[in-house]
Amino acid sequence: MSLEKILTLTNINDITDMVSTYLKKPVVIENDQFLLLAYSSYYIEHFDQANRQTIFTKHWPIPILEKFMDEGIVEQLKTVEHPFRVKQIEEIGLNQRVVVSAVHKGQVFGFIWVQETEMMTDSDLEFLHEVSHHIGKLLYQKKQINMKKDEEKMSFIKRSLTKSIKRKTK
Repeated sequence: MSLEKILTLTNINDITDMVSTYLKKPVVIENDQFLLLAYSSYYIEHFDQANRQTIFTKHWPIPILEKFMDEGIVEQLKTVEHPFRVKQIEEIGLNQRVVVSAVHKGQVFGFIWVQETEMMTDSDLEFLHEVSHHIGKLLYQKKQINMKKDEEKMSFIKRSLTKSIKRKTK
């Protein structure tokens, strides 16, 4: 499996599975609102308590969010362009991990979390960085499609209301 293969994929679940298999580590992908989009683990027993809570609730539980805010991790997610390590935080059941923001056109669209069951190499970090650009682009495209659909719905509602008002005023 290669980076080139992953960069041809458009399904976030498939990409997550391939990244997890390549790195042999648990991977979680979230959108820019910290909502769970996909997860995969090469070895299922490697998911830590923080991963399990996020998977079960589909987003960060409040204690994790608060701790990440207190530790400055949320701010780093918005400003650091390359993968960075988040040290183990026992009180929230978090093992050490590497995280990178999925950025496209200078905007953060999501996050890729890799539980560091073993230290990642520089080439692993570069691989993750390259994948993050692809995921950022896919999440951007998905957001654009959703915005277009929302605009079409609003336009339809507006036209329907306008027609209804015109009928009532005649």
